[in-house]
Amino acid sequence: MQWYGFQKLRSFVVAFLKPYIAALIIMNRENVFTIWLKSPLHVLAIITATAFLLRLYQLGESFWLDEILHSTRHSVATYSHLLRTIISRPEAPLYRILMISWSRLFGENEIWARTPSLIFGILSIILTYRLAKVRCLEKTALLAAIIMCFSPVHIWYSQEGTAYSMASFFVLSAALTFDRLTREPETNWLYFSYLFFIWASVFTHYYCFFFVVSLTFTSFFLQKSTRNRLLLLHAAVTACFATVIYLKYVNNQLITGLGYLRPFTADQLWMLFFHWFLHGNSLWTVSPYASPIPFLRENPLLLAIQLAAFAIFINGLRQLSKEGKNLNSVMLLCSFFSPQAGLFALNLLGFKHLYIERYVFETLPFFYIILAYGAISIKLKSVRYLTALFVLMISITSYPAYLKKNNDVWTVYKPNPDWRSTAEFLAHQEEPGLRAHVLTATYHMGLQYYLNKIEAGRHFSLNYFTPGRLKQIVLEKKTVRFYLVKNLFWKGRFQSIYKRLEEDSRFFLEDTTAFKGIVLYTFSLRH
Repeated sequence: MQWYGFQKLRSFVVAFLKPYIAALIIMNRENVFTIWLKSPLHVLAIITATAFLLRLYQLGESFWLDEILHSTRHSVATYSHLLRTIISRPEAPLYRILMISWSRLFGENEIWARTPSLIFGILSIILTYRLAKVRCLEKTALLAAIIMCFSPVHIWYSQEGTAYSMASFFVLSAALTFDRLTREPETNWLYFSYLFFIWASVFTHYYCFFFVVSLTFTSFFLQKSTRNRLLLLHAAVTACFATVIYLKYVNNQLITGLGYLRPFTADQLWMLFFHWFLHGNSLWTVSPYASPIPFLRENPLLLAIQLAAFAIFINGLRQLSKEGKNLNSVMLLCSFFSPQAGLFALNLLGFKHLYIERYVFETLPFFYIILAYGAISIKLKSVRYLTALFVLMISITSYPAYLKKNNDVWTVYKPNPDWRSTAEFLAHQEEPGLRAHVLTATYHMGLQYYLNKIEAGRHFSLNYFTPGRLKQIVLEKKTVRFYLVKNLFWKGRFQSIYKRLEEDSRFFLEDTTAFKGIVLYTFSLRH
Protein backbone atom coordinates (compact mmCIF):
# COMPACT_ATOMS: atom_id res chain seq x y z
CA MET A 1 0.00 0.00 0.00
CA GLN A 2 2.85 2.32 0.86
CA TRP A 3 4.58 1.40 -2.43
CA TYR A 4 1.41 2.15 -4.39
CA GLY A 5 1.17 5.54 -2.70
CA PHE A 6 4.78 6.34 -3.64
CA GLN A 7 4.17 5.31 -7.28
CA LYS A 8 1.12 7.51 -7.44
CA LEU A 9 3.06 10.45 -6.00
CA ARG A 10 5.90 9.90 -8.49
CA SER A 11 3.46 9.77 -11.43
CA PHE A 12 1.89 13.02 -10.28
CA VAL A 13 5.28 14.77 -9.95
CA VAL A 14 6.41 13.54 -13.39
CA ALA A 15 3.14 14.66 -14.99
CA PHE A 16 3.47 18.07 -13.31
CA LEU A 17 7.09 18.59 -14.35
CA LYS A 18 6.80 17.14 -17.87
CA PRO A 19 6.03 20.46 -19.66
CA TYR A 20 8.90 22.21 -17.86
CA ILE A 21 11.32 19.37 -18.70
CA ALA A 22 10.18 19.54 -22.34
CA ALA A 23 10.71 23.31 -22.39
CA LEU A 24 14.25 22.90 -21.05
CA ILE A 25 15.03 20.28 -23.71
CA ILE A 26 13.68 22.57 -26.45
CA MET A 27 15.70 25.52 -25.14
CA ASN A 28 18.88 23.46 -25.19
CA ARG A 29 18.35 22.36 -28.77
CA GLU A 30 19.40 24.32 -31.82
CA ASN A 31 15.97 25.27 -33.17
CA VAL A 32 15.06 27.90 -35.71
CA PHE A 33 14.22 30.52 -33.07
CA THR A 34 17.44 30.16 -31.08
CA ILE A 35 19.51 30.19 -34.29
CA TRP A 36 17.63 33.31 -35.43
CA LEU A 37 18.38 35.05 -32.12
CA LYS A 38 22.11 34.44 -32.53
CA SER A 39 22.21 37.22 -35.10
CA PRO A 40 22.68 40.65 -33.45
CA LEU A 41 20.62 42.26 -36.21
CA HIS A 42 17.69 40.00 -35.36
CA VAL A 43 17.98 41.00 -31.71
CA LEU A 44 18.12 44.65 -32.78
CA ALA A 45 14.93 44.09 -34.80
CA ILE A 46 13.18 42.81 -31.65
CA ILE A 47 14.48 45.78 -29.63
CA THR A 48 13.29 48.21 -32.32
CA ALA A 49 9.85 46.58 -32.55
CA THR A 50 9.51 46.67 -28.76
CA ALA A 51 10.53 50.34 -28.71
CA PHE A 52 7.92 51.14 -31.35
CA LEU A 53 5.15 49.42 -29.38
CA LEU A 54 6.14 51.14 -26.11
CA ARG A 55 6.00 54.54 -27.80
CA LEU A 56 2.51 54.01 -29.22
CA TYR A 57 0.89 54.11 -25.77
CA GLN A 58 -0.65 57.57 -25.10
CA LEU A 59 0.67 58.89 -28.43
CA GLY A 60 -2.71 60.51 -29.08
CA GLU A 61 -3.15 62.44 -25.84
CA SER A 62 -3.85 66.17 -25.78
CA PHE A 63 -1.24 68.65 -27.06
CA TRP A 64 0.59 70.83 -24.59
CA LEU A 65 1.94 74.36 -25.04
CA ASP A 66 5.25 73.62 -26.84
CA GLU A 67 3.61 71.15 -29.22
CA ILE A 68 0.97 73.71 -30.20
CA LEU A 69 3.68 76.29 -30.84
CA HIS A 70 5.98 74.02 -32.84
CA SER A 71 3.85 71.28 -34.43
CA THR A 72 0.63 73.01 -35.42
CA ARG A 73 -0.37 76.01 -37.49
CA HIS A 74 -1.84 77.79 -34.46
CA SER A 75 0.98 80.34 -34.29
CA VAL A 76 2.40 79.96 -37.83
CA ALA A 77 -0.25 79.43 -40.48
CA THR A 78 1.57 80.41 -43.71
CA TYR A 79 5.08 80.22 -45.15
CA SER A 80 5.36 84.04 -45.24
CA HIS A 81 4.51 84.13 -41.54
CA LEU A 82 7.07 81.39 -41.01
CA LEU A 83 9.86 83.56 -42.44
CA ARG A 84 9.05 86.34 -39.96
CA THR A 85 8.88 83.83 -37.11
CA ILE A 86 12.35 82.43 -37.83
CA ILE A 87 13.86 85.78 -36.84
CA SER A 88 11.29 86.86 -34.25
CA ARG A 89 11.37 83.63 -32.19
CA PRO A 90 14.36 82.16 -30.28
CA GLU A 91 13.87 78.58 -31.50
CA ALA A 92 15.77 77.01 -34.41
CA PRO A 93 13.59 76.92 -37.55
CA LEU A 94 14.04 73.52 -39.24
CA TYR A 95 11.55 71.49 -37.20
CA ARG A 96 8.92 74.20 -37.58
CA ILE A 97 9.52 74.26 -41.37
CA LEU A 98 9.05 70.48 -41.48
CA MET A 99 5.88 70.56 -39.40
CA ILE A 100 4.09 73.32 -41.29
CA SER A 101 4.44 71.19 -44.44
CA TRP A 102 3.61 67.98 -42.56
CA SER A 103 0.43 69.45 -41.05
CA ARG A 104 -0.70 70.62 -44.48
CA LEU A 105 -0.37 67.05 -45.75
CA PHE A 106 -1.75 65.08 -42.79
CA GLY A 107 -3.70 67.60 -40.72
CA GLU A 108 -3.24 68.36 -37.02
CA ASN A 109 -4.38 65.09 -35.51
CA GLU A 110 -2.30 64.43 -32.38
CA ILE A 111 -0.95 61.08 -33.58
CA TRP A 112 0.01 62.37 -37.01
CA ALA A 113 1.64 65.48 -35.54
CA ARG A 114 3.81 63.31 -33.28
CA THR A 115 4.68 60.75 -35.95
CA PRO A 116 7.87 62.55 -37.12
CA SER A 117 9.24 62.50 -33.55
CA LEU A 118 8.30 58.82 -33.27
CA ILE A 119 10.11 57.99 -36.53
CA PHE A 120 13.21 59.97 -35.59
CA GLY A 121 13.20 58.34 -32.15
CA ILE A 122 13.07 54.78 -33.51
CA LEU A 123 15.76 55.55 -36.09
CA SER A 124 17.92 57.03 -33.30
CA ILE A 125 17.91 53.66 -31.51
CA ILE A 126 19.24 51.98 -34.66
CA LEU A 127 21.87 54.70 -35.12
CA THR A 128 22.92 54.40 -31.47
CA TYR A 129 23.46 50.68 -32.03
CA ARG A 130 25.53 51.43 -35.13
CA LEU A 131 27.58 54.08 -33.34
CA ALA A 132 28.28 51.81 -30.37
CA LYS A 133 29.18 48.93 -32.65
CA VAL A 134 31.72 51.09 -34.50
CA ARG A 135 33.35 52.37 -31.32
CA CYS A 136 32.95 49.58 -28.78
CA LEU A 137 31.69 45.98 -28.81
CA GLU A 138 28.67 44.24 -30.34
CA LYS A 139 27.32 43.48 -26.85
CA THR A 140 27.80 47.12 -25.87
CA ALA A 141 25.77 48.18 -28.89
CA LEU A 142 22.89 45.84 -28.01
CA LEU A 143 22.91 46.88 -24.34
CA ALA A 144 22.88 50.58 -25.28
CA ALA A 145 19.95 49.95 -27.65
CA ILE A 146 18.00 48.11 -24.91
CA ILE A 147 18.60 50.93 -22.42
CA MET A 148 17.36 53.46 -24.95
CA CYS A 149 14.36 51.26 -25.79
CA PHE A 150 13.05 51.46 -22.21
CA SER A 151 14.37 54.94 -21.36
CA PRO A 152 11.53 57.18 -20.09
CA VAL A 153 13.41 60.24 -21.39
CA HIS A 154 13.74 58.81 -24.89
CA ILE A 155 10.13 57.57 -24.87
CA TRP A 156 8.91 61.03 -23.82
CA TYR A 157 10.66 62.88 -26.64
CA SER A 158 9.76 60.20 -29.18
CA GLN A 159 6.12 60.96 -28.33
CA GLU A 160 6.32 64.74 -28.12
CA GLY A 161 5.78 67.01 -31.10
CA THR A 162 8.95 69.03 -30.54
CA ALA A 163 12.39 69.24 -32.17
CA TYR A 164 14.48 67.16 -29.74
CA SER A 165 14.04 63.72 -31.29
CA MET A 166 14.79 65.13 -34.75
CA ALA A 167 17.91 66.93 -33.49
CA SER A 168 19.19 63.73 -31.85
CA PHE A 169 18.72 61.84 -35.12
CA PHE A 170 20.77 64.39 -37.07
CA VAL A 171 23.56 64.46 -34.46
CA LEU A 172 23.86 60.65 -34.58
CA SER A 173 23.76 60.69 -38.39
CA ALA A 174 26.53 63.30 -38.47
CA ALA A 175 28.65 61.26 -36.04
CA LEU A 176 28.30 58.09 -38.13
CA THR A 177 29.02 59.96 -41.36
CA PHE A 178 32.09 61.53 -39.74
CA ASP A 179 33.29 58.04 -38.87
CA ARG A 180 32.85 56.89 -42.47
CA LEU A 181 34.81 59.89 -43.70
CA THR A 182 37.76 58.82 -41.54
CA ARG A 183 37.77 55.50 -43.45
CA GLU A 184 36.61 56.69 -46.89
CA PRO A 185 38.05 60.22 -47.16
CA GLU A 186 37.82 60.44 -50.94
CA THR A 187 34.06 59.78 -51.18
CA ASN A 188 32.59 63.14 -52.20
CA TRP A 189 28.93 62.26 -51.57
CA LEU A 190 29.77 61.55 -47.94
CA TYR A 191 30.97 65.14 -47.51
CA PHE A 192 27.65 66.43 -48.85
CA SER A 193 25.76 64.07 -46.54
CA TYR A 194 27.87 65.13 -43.58
CA LEU A 195 27.35 68.84 -44.35
CA PHE A 196 23.59 68.31 -44.49
CA PHE A 197 23.44 66.33 -41.22
CA ILE A 198 25.62 68.73 -39.25
CA TRP A 199 23.82 71.79 -40.65
CA ALA A 200 20.39 70.19 -40.03
CA SER A 201 21.28 69.33 -36.43
CA VAL A 202 22.30 72.92 -35.64
CA PHE A 203 19.22 74.44 -37.24
CA THR A 204 16.93 71.93 -35.56
CA HIS A 205 18.30 72.89 -32.15
CA TYR A 206 20.98 75.55 -31.69
CA TYR A 207 22.69 73.72 -28.82
CA CYS A 208 23.81 71.14 -31.39
CA PHE A 209 26.45 73.68 -32.39
CA PHE A 210 28.46 72.32 -29.45
CA PHE A 211 28.87 69.13 -31.50
CA VAL A 212 30.30 71.15 -34.38
CA VAL A 213 32.95 72.42 -31.95
CA SER A 214 33.80 68.88 -30.78
CA LEU A 215 33.95 67.50 -34.32
CA THR A 216 36.19 70.40 -35.34
CA PHE A 217 38.59 69.44 -32.55
CA THR A 218 38.48 65.78 -33.62
CA SER A 219 39.18 66.76 -37.24
CA PHE A 220 42.72 67.79 -36.32
CA PHE A 221 43.57 64.10 -35.78
CA LEU A 222 42.79 63.29 -39.43
CA GLN A 223 45.01 63.37 -42.46
CA LYS A 224 45.50 66.81 -43.99
CA SER A 225 43.17 66.61 -47.02
CA THR A 226 40.23 65.23 -45.01
CA ARG A 227 40.88 67.66 -42.16
CA ASN A 228 40.88 70.68 -44.46
CA ARG A 229 37.63 69.68 -46.13
CA LEU A 230 35.90 69.10 -42.79
CA LEU A 231 37.18 72.38 -41.38
CA LEU A 232 35.79 74.16 -44.44
CA LEU A 233 32.37 72.53 -43.92
CA HIS A 234 32.41 73.41 -40.22
CA ALA A 235 33.33 77.01 -41.07
CA ALA A 236 30.34 77.24 -43.42
CA VAL A 237 27.95 75.93 -40.75
CA THR A 238 29.50 78.25 -38.16
CA ALA A 239 29.04 81.26 -40.45
CA CYS A 240 25.33 80.43 -40.92
CA PHE A 241 24.90 79.88 -37.19
CA ALA A 242 26.69 83.11 -36.24
CA THR A 243 24.59 85.13 -38.71
CA VAL A 244 21.31 83.81 -37.31
CA ILE A 245 22.40 84.28 -33.69
CA TYR A 246 23.44 87.86 -34.45
CA LEU A 247 20.04 88.61 -36.01
CA LYS A 248 18.29 87.14 -32.99
CA TYR A 249 20.52 89.15 -30.67
CA VAL A 250 19.67 92.36 -32.54
CA ASN A 251 15.96 91.50 -32.25
CA ASN A 252 16.37 90.55 -28.56
CA GLN A 253 15.26 86.97 -29.24
CA LEU A 254 17.99 84.92 -27.55
CA ILE A 255 16.79 82.39 -24.96
CA THR A 256 18.89 83.84 -22.10
CA GLY A 257 16.87 84.83 -19.07
CA LEU A 258 13.72 82.79 -19.73
CA GLY A 259 12.04 81.87 -16.45
CA TYR A 260 12.21 78.09 -16.78
CA LEU A 261 15.99 78.03 -17.46
CA ARG A 262 18.56 77.41 -14.70
CA PRO A 263 22.31 77.78 -14.14
CA PHE A 264 24.33 74.71 -15.18
CA THR A 265 26.23 73.68 -12.05
CA ALA A 266 27.98 70.55 -10.75
CA ASP A 267 24.89 69.25 -8.93
CA GLN A 268 22.80 69.81 -12.08
CA LEU A 269 25.36 67.80 -14.06
CA TRP A 270 25.17 64.94 -11.54
CA MET A 271 21.37 64.83 -11.60
CA LEU A 272 21.33 65.09 -15.40
CA PHE A 273 23.49 61.99 -15.84
CA PHE A 274 22.57 59.81 -12.89
CA HIS A 275 18.96 60.75 -12.34
CA TRP A 276 17.31 62.16 -15.49
CA PHE A 277 19.26 60.13 -18.07
CA LEU A 278 19.48 57.03 -15.86
CA HIS A 279 15.78 56.53 -15.03
CA GLY A 280 13.94 59.61 -16.24
CA ASN A 281 13.15 60.94 -12.74
CA SER A 282 10.71 58.02 -12.51
CA LEU A 283 11.97 55.60 -9.85
CA TRP A 284 12.49 58.54 -7.48
CA THR A 285 10.81 61.80 -8.38
CA VAL A 286 12.05 65.26 -7.48
CA SER A 287 11.46 68.70 -8.94
CA PRO A 288 14.52 69.73 -10.98
CA TYR A 289 14.13 73.24 -9.55
CA ALA A 290 14.71 71.97 -5.99
CA SER A 291 18.17 71.42 -4.52
CA PRO A 292 19.07 67.73 -5.05
CA ILE A 293 21.33 67.42 -1.98
CA PRO A 294 18.57 67.23 0.71
CA PHE A 295 16.62 64.84 -1.52
CA LEU A 296 19.61 62.51 -1.89
CA ARG A 297 20.21 62.58 1.88
CA GLU A 298 16.62 61.46 2.43
CA ASN A 299 16.92 58.67 -0.17
CA PRO A 300 20.12 56.70 0.54
CA LEU A 301 19.09 53.84 -1.80
CA LEU A 302 18.86 56.29 -4.71
CA LEU A 303 22.28 57.70 -3.84
CA ALA A 304 23.72 54.15 -3.69
CA ILE A 305 22.28 53.37 -7.15
CA GLN A 306 23.63 56.65 -8.51
CA LEU A 307 27.09 55.89 -7.11
CA ALA A 308 27.01 52.39 -8.64
CA ALA A 309 26.00 53.85 -12.02
CA PHE A 310 28.74 56.46 -11.62
CA ALA A 311 31.35 53.71 -11.06
CA ILE A 312 30.16 51.87 -14.19
CA PHE A 313 30.18 55.12 -16.17
CA ILE A 314 33.71 55.96 -15.01
CA ASN A 315 34.85 52.50 -16.08
CA GLY A 316 33.41 53.18 -19.53
CA LEU A 317 35.29 56.48 -19.69
CA ARG A 318 38.47 54.77 -18.49
CA GLN A 319 38.24 52.12 -21.19
CA LEU A 320 37.66 54.75 -23.86
CA SER A 321 40.55 56.88 -22.59
CA LYS A 322 42.81 53.80 -22.82
CA GLU A 323 41.98 53.79 -26.51
CA GLY A 324 42.97 57.44 -26.81
CA LYS A 325 44.80 56.82 -30.05
CA ASN A 326 41.58 55.44 -31.52
CA LEU A 327 39.89 58.29 -33.36
CA ASN A 328 36.45 56.77 -32.74
CA SER A 329 36.98 56.98 -28.98
CA VAL A 330 38.19 60.58 -29.18
CA MET A 331 35.15 61.58 -31.21
CA LEU A 332 32.74 59.79 -28.87
CA LEU A 333 34.18 61.44 -25.76
CA CYS A 334 34.33 64.91 -27.35
CA SER A 335 30.79 64.62 -28.68
CA PHE A 336 29.47 63.59 -25.28
CA PHE A 337 31.21 66.23 -23.19
CA SER A 338 31.05 69.21 -25.56
CA PRO A 339 27.51 70.46 -24.63
CA GLN A 340 28.19 70.14 -20.91
CA ALA A 341 31.60 71.82 -21.22
CA GLY A 342 30.08 74.58 -23.34
CA LEU A 343 27.31 75.25 -20.80
CA PHE A 344 29.83 75.31 -17.94
CA ALA A 345 31.93 77.83 -19.87
CA LEU A 346 28.92 80.05 -20.60
CA ASN A 347 27.88 79.81 -16.96
CA LEU A 348 31.33 81.05 -15.89
CA LEU A 349 31.02 83.92 -18.38
CA GLY A 350 27.87 85.09 -16.61
CA PHE A 351 25.11 83.43 -18.66
CA LYS A 352 23.30 81.92 -15.69
CA HIS A 353 20.02 80.88 -17.31
CA LEU A 354 20.72 78.71 -20.33
CA TYR A 355 19.95 75.20 -19.09
CA ILE A 356 17.04 72.81 -18.90
CA GLU A 357 17.50 69.05 -19.23
CA ARG A 358 15.84 68.70 -22.61
CA TYR A 359 18.28 71.19 -24.18
CA VAL A 360 21.03 68.54 -23.91
CA PHE A 361 18.81 65.61 -24.88
CA GLU A 362 21.10 64.97 -27.89
CA THR A 363 23.83 63.67 -25.52
CA LEU A 364 21.53 60.89 -24.21
CA PRO A 365 22.68 58.21 -26.72
CA PHE A 366 26.36 58.92 -25.97
CA PHE A 367 25.70 58.53 -22.23
CA TYR A 368 24.03 55.16 -22.78
CA ILE A 369 26.90 53.96 -24.99
CA ILE A 370 29.50 54.89 -22.35
CA LEU A 371 27.40 53.34 -19.56
CA ALA A 372 26.90 50.12 -21.55
CA TYR A 373 30.59 49.98 -22.42
CA GLY A 374 31.47 50.41 -18.75
CA ALA A 375 29.34 47.36 -17.90
CA ILE A 376 30.42 45.13 -20.80
CA SER A 377 34.17 45.89 -20.65
CA ILE A 378 34.67 44.53 -17.10
CA LYS A 379 37.09 41.62 -17.38
CA LEU A 380 35.85 39.45 -14.50
CA LYS A 381 32.97 37.47 -16.01
CA SER A 382 30.75 37.22 -12.92
CA VAL A 383 31.11 40.93 -12.15
CA ARG A 384 30.46 41.79 -15.80
CA TYR A 385 27.18 39.83 -15.77
CA LEU A 386 26.06 41.44 -12.50
CA THR A 387 26.93 44.91 -13.76
CA ALA A 388 25.08 44.43 -17.05
CA LEU A 389 22.10 43.01 -15.11
CA PHE A 390 22.13 46.05 -12.81
CA VAL A 391 22.05 48.46 -15.76
CA LEU A 392 19.26 46.47 -17.43
CA MET A 393 17.17 46.31 -14.25
CA ILE A 394 17.40 50.07 -13.69
CA SER A 395 16.42 50.69 -17.30
CA ILE A 396 13.55 48.20 -17.50
CA THR A 397 12.02 48.97 -14.06
CA SER A 398 12.05 52.70 -14.77
CA TYR A 399 9.49 52.19 -17.55
CA PRO A 400 6.57 50.86 -15.39
CA ALA A 401 7.43 53.47 -12.75
CA TYR A 402 7.20 56.11 -15.49
CA LEU A 403 3.80 54.80 -16.63
CA LYS A 404 2.48 54.74 -13.07
CA LYS A 405 3.50 58.32 -12.30
CA ASN A 406 3.30 59.97 -15.71
CA ASN A 407 -0.34 61.06 -15.47
CA ASP A 408 -0.07 62.61 -12.02
CA VAL A 409 3.41 63.86 -11.13
CA TRP A 410 6.50 65.36 -12.70
CA THR A 411 8.74 62.64 -14.16
CA VAL A 412 10.70 63.51 -17.32
CA TYR A 413 8.72 66.75 -17.40
CA LYS A 414 5.31 68.00 -16.35
CA PRO A 415 2.43 65.74 -17.46
CA ASN A 416 0.21 67.03 -20.26
CA PRO A 417 -3.12 68.47 -19.06
CA ASP A 418 -6.13 67.28 -21.05
CA TRP A 419 -7.10 70.52 -22.79
CA ARG A 420 -8.97 68.61 -25.49
CA SER A 421 -11.54 67.10 -23.09
CA THR A 422 -11.86 70.42 -21.26
CA ALA A 423 -12.66 72.22 -24.52
CA GLU A 424 -15.19 69.57 -25.55
CA PHE A 425 -16.93 69.84 -22.16
CA LEU A 426 -17.13 73.63 -22.42
CA ALA A 427 -18.48 73.39 -25.95
CA HIS A 428 -21.41 71.34 -24.63
CA GLN A 429 -22.14 73.99 -21.97
CA GLU A 430 -22.47 76.92 -24.37
CA GLU A 431 -25.79 78.74 -24.46
CA PRO A 432 -27.19 80.08 -27.76
CA GLY A 433 -26.64 83.80 -28.18
CA LEU A 434 -24.38 84.08 -25.14
CA ARG A 435 -20.58 84.39 -24.94
CA ALA A 436 -19.30 82.54 -21.88
CA HIS A 437 -16.35 83.79 -19.83
CA VAL A 438 -13.44 81.49 -18.94
CA LEU A 439 -10.75 82.72 -16.53
CA THR A 440 -7.31 81.18 -15.98
CA ALA A 441 -4.32 81.76 -13.71
CA THR A 442 -1.68 80.58 -16.21
CA TYR A 443 -1.17 80.11 -19.95
CA HIS A 444 -4.36 78.99 -21.67
CA MET A 445 -3.10 78.52 -25.23
CA GLY A 446 -3.95 74.80 -25.11
CA LEU A 447 -7.58 75.49 -24.23
CA GLN A 448 -7.84 78.26 -26.83
CA TYR A 449 -6.35 75.97 -29.48
CA TYR A 450 -8.85 73.17 -28.87
CA LEU A 451 -11.82 75.53 -28.62
CA ASN A 452 -10.86 76.97 -32.01
CA LYS A 453 -10.26 73.51 -33.42
CA ILE A 454 -13.82 72.40 -32.63
CA GLU A 455 -15.08 75.81 -33.85
CA ALA A 456 -16.29 76.85 -30.41
CA GLY A 457 -13.74 79.60 -29.76
CA ARG A 458 -16.09 82.43 -30.78
CA HIS A 459 -18.55 81.39 -28.05
CA PHE A 460 -16.02 81.87 -25.24
CA SER A 461 -14.08 84.83 -23.88
CA LEU A 462 -10.85 83.28 -22.58
CA ASN A 463 -8.69 85.57 -20.41
CA TYR A 464 -6.29 85.73 -17.48
CA PHE A 465 -7.98 86.55 -14.21
CA THR A 466 -7.75 90.24 -13.23
CA PRO A 467 -9.99 92.34 -10.96
CA GLY A 468 -10.92 94.44 -13.99
CA ARG A 469 -11.98 91.37 -15.97
CA LEU A 470 -14.11 90.17 -13.05
CA LYS A 471 -15.81 93.57 -12.80
CA GLN A 472 -16.60 93.44 -16.53
CA ILE A 473 -18.20 90.00 -16.12
CA VAL A 474 -20.44 91.27 -13.31
CA LEU A 475 -21.54 94.32 -15.31
CA GLU A 476 -22.61 92.23 -18.31
CA LYS A 477 -26.34 91.77 -17.85
CA LYS A 478 -26.53 88.56 -19.88
CA THR A 479 -23.85 86.76 -17.83
CA VAL A 480 -25.28 84.11 -15.51
CA ARG A 481 -22.15 82.00 -14.98
CA PHE A 482 -18.44 81.91 -15.70
CA TYR A 483 -15.67 79.29 -15.48
CA LEU A 484 -12.37 79.20 -13.62
CA VAL A 485 -9.65 76.83 -14.85
CA LYS A 486 -7.13 75.22 -12.50
CA ASN A 487 -4.07 73.67 -14.15
CA LEU A 488 -2.86 71.10 -11.60
CA PHE A 489 0.58 70.91 -13.22
CA TRP A 490 1.10 74.67 -13.38
CA LYS A 491 -0.97 76.40 -10.71
CA GLY A 492 0.45 79.92 -10.78
CA ARG A 493 -1.52 82.13 -8.38
CA PHE A 494 -4.68 80.06 -8.67
CA GLN A 495 -5.15 79.59 -4.92
CA SER A 496 -5.41 83.31 -4.19
CA ILE A 497 -7.82 83.77 -7.14
CA TYR A 498 -10.05 80.94 -5.97
CA LYS A 499 -10.06 82.24 -2.39
CA ARG A 500 -11.10 85.68 -3.61
CA LEU A 501 -14.04 84.27 -5.59
CA GLU A 502 -15.03 82.00 -2.73
CA GLU A 503 -15.23 84.94 -0.32
CA ASP A 504 -17.11 87.18 -2.77
CA SER A 505 -20.83 87.15 -1.89
CA ARG A 506 -21.81 87.94 -5.51
CA PHE A 507 -20.85 84.41 -6.66
CA PHE A 508 -21.40 80.83 -5.60
CA LEU A 509 -19.73 77.63 -6.79
CA GLU A 510 -22.24 75.75 -8.91
CA ASP A 511 -20.21 72.78 -10.14
CA THR A 512 -16.70 71.24 -10.31
CA THR A 513 -15.52 69.04 -13.18
CA ALA A 514 -12.14 67.28 -13.32
CA PHE A 515 -10.05 66.11 -16.27
CA LYS A 516 -6.43 64.92 -16.42
CA GLY A 517 -4.45 67.79 -14.91
CA ILE A 518 -7.42 70.18 -15.07
CA VAL A 519 -10.16 71.16 -12.64
CA LEU A 520 -12.94 73.35 -14.07
CA TYR A 521 -14.96 75.40 -11.55
CA THR A 522 -18.34 76.75 -12.61
CA PHE A 523 -19.38 79.91 -10.74
CA SER A 524 -22.86 81.44 -10.95
CA LEU A 525 -23.85 85.01 -10.19
CA ARG A 526 -26.37 85.64 -7.42
CA HIS A 527 -29.32 87.71 -8.63
